[in-house]
Amino acid sequence: MAFCPDCGKQNPDSAAFCSGCGKSLTQPAAPQMPAEPPVYRMQEEQQPVYKMYNEAPVAQQAAPAEASSGNTGAKVMGIIGMALGILSLVFSFVSFISLIGYSTVETVSIGLTYSIMAIMFSIPGKILSSKAVSGGATGKPAKLGNIFSLIGIIAGGVAFLISFIQMVSLF
Repeated sequence: MAFCPDCGKQNPDSAAFCSGCGKSLTQPAAPQMPAEPPVYRMQEEQQPVYKMYNEAPVAQQAAPAEASSGNTGAKVMGIIGMALGILSLVFSFVSFISLIGYSTVETVSIGLTYSIMAIMFSIPGKILSSKAVSGGATGKPAKLGNIFSLIGIIAGGVAFLISFIQMVSLF
């Protein structure tokens, strides 16, 4: 027979709870201590950020992931600028290829056409790439678009001058 430690009533040995007060008749197991005590670390305090000389400090907050990687619109402009820069290089290359060899009116006119197209594609490419860089795009497409467009303007201009000189010499 087991006696209740709370009210003293006698209960059968198989009883888990006292029939008089309802308290548990089994003693809870003593909590075991972990082998190593837990290590608690204090969080580092954030340094205040001052907006102006006389304002109160403002807690520094982490910037959202999208803001840290640059403006999405600027990224798109950079990619478009890079694509236009690449097209201008291709047109400049085709213009130079058409000028190699025997000069006829047809080959020179092809050279003139492609050199004008190279210039027409490289100017908007340069403008979009420059706006993308100034708009906060930090990736390679905007920077490469600037470079490709500048080379396209120069190569297209040189191809245009060569084509124009050859066209004049044919007449």
